[in-house]
Amino acid sequence: MLRAALILALTALPVTAQDWSTVEFMTRKLDDPDHGAAYRAAVAACLAGRGDPAATAALFLEGNWVTVEEREQGLMEIFSPDADLYVLAADDGSFCAAYSEVQGTATAIGNLQIIGGAAGLSLESLDMPAGCIAFALGHGIQAEVTSSGNDPVCESETTSSVRFIFGGAG
Repeated sequence: MLRAALILALTALPVTAQDWSTVEFMTRKLDDPDHGAAYRAAVAACLAGRGDPAATAALFLEGNWVTVEEREQGLMEIFSPDADLYVLAADDGSFCAAYSEVQGTATAIGNLQIIGGAAGLSLESLDMPAGCIAFALGHGIQAEVTSSGNDPVCESETTSSVRFIFGGAG
């Protein structure tokens, strides 16, 4: 019985490794001049960093983005060559959020579904108090989709954000 459980556990390892390599592969479009492709890559890079600020920064730096530490705020700001696309990540690795100032929440949900589906991650819908879209992805990761801005709303046709929260139940 123990032998069978060990074999089953070991055969599952490559699947988990494939999940993350697929997400990391999707970050290769960070420097794409097409806003939509770069936004999807930014969402993938936030997820691929898995709450590790150094790993997250490295992915964006490879895509020619600029990182700025805001230590007093506990944030890392990450800027794309496209002024309408940026990322905020917590210094403690608790979250990473990709923002678009020109694509709405429907696009953000699509990006999340494409990345999660390609990587084989679960997208278990969560009930949020404000009624916004949120998913448990497994691996202790949650994702929330809202508009961008200081007072985000659940749905917007013109702006969006995909925020990954690391270390939660899932």
